[in-house]
Amino acid sequence: MSFKDKLEIATNILIILVVLLIGGTYLKAHFGHHEEDPSVGESINAPPGYDWHGTAPTLVIAVRDGCAYCERSYPLYRRLQNLEQENHLKAHILMIMPDDSTRATAVLSSQGITSQAITNTPLINIKVSATPTLLLVDANGRLRQSWVGELDASKSDALIAQLRK
Repeated sequence: MSFKDKLEIATNILIILVVLLIGGTYLKAHFGHHEEDPSVGESINAPPGYDWHGTAPTLVIAVRDGCAYCERSYPLYRRLQNLEQENHLKAHILMIMPDDSTRATAVLSSQGITSQAITNTPLINIKVSATPTLLLVDANGRLRQSWVGELDASKSDALIAQLRK
């Protein structure tokens, strides 16, 4: 085998290793558990301008502009919003977006979401690393349950059943 052949084989192996390394890093970053993700029972800092204390449980819905999973989840969030407005939920809905106020308001309005929203808030402040994320937080600021990603129909129905009065 010539030096050129050995060099070509070594180059091909190196390319394969680099692709595997980059792919593994991407998968871990987007689908793996993040250290900052909250655990059930953990205390969650209230976003600026909001107080967990003295309120019913709060369903925090963290979304961001440009998130495809968020886009597909807005019908569920509108359904939850309508149930809250009709006084059929035992939780208050709070939308959280890291986007600036003008953009966030435009996105939520275009989706028919009129629930209380807090914008310009880095999601890391509430220990969220991916969107969409739903956090059920009790009046003491403790996480009771969380859902990450787009919920299928059965999980959406289970969530609504759990939050119904």
